[in-house]
Amino acid sequence: MKGREIRVGVIGIGKMGSCHIRNLAKRVSNARVVAVMDVDQANANAITAECSGSKSFTSADALITNPDVEAVVITTPDQTHAELTLACLEAYKPVLCEKPTRHQCREC
Repeated sequence: MKGREIRVGVIGIGKMGSCHIRNLAKRVSNARVVAVMDVDQANANAITAECSGSKSFTSADALITNPDVEAVVITTPDQTHAELTLACLEAYKPVLCEKPTRHQCREC
């Protein structure tokens, strides 16, 4: 599919996050990974070396609110999914959350 380039940020660069990054970089012609974030900064820096022009972030919120990031992929531990997904939606960014969120509402 050809079209306008979509600049993607990925939060969580473990096994699945790395797989998503490689798939976006090699198999999705109009996607470009421009930002990555992981609690392991060395891991984040290593994956940016594979993605020419991408930036490494130390904060998920900084990645989400960065104007260069148009869409976000979340591959973090389950307990962070709801908060990060909501942050993306509040920033008007499309988001793919790898696993279901765990709703923490006490009223439900």
